[in-house]
Amino acid sequence: MSKVTVIGLKMKTGIEYGPQLQAVLSNYSCTIKTRIGLHETNENKCESYGIVLLHITDENTVKYLQNDILDINGIEMQLMKFN
Repeated sequence: MSKVTVIGLKMKTGIEYGPQLQAVLSNYSCTIKTRIGLHETNENKCESYGIVLLHITDENTVKYLQNDILDINGIEMQLMKFN
């Protein structure tokens, strides 16, 4: 069984962060197996943040992807690794 890496991102919603993150994710599109976006809403308002989950298939690119994401202001990142 291969290792599984999941990167969780919490980002402020808004035009300024989305295009930057999309550009980074496009650069790593061959190593992102699954990408899930979650946006919290309720009847009264839309939250000011969103969550993105990335399932990474290539362990060798995780560190580079992390560094590129951390270059974007306004994004919090967590890493999960499973054997």
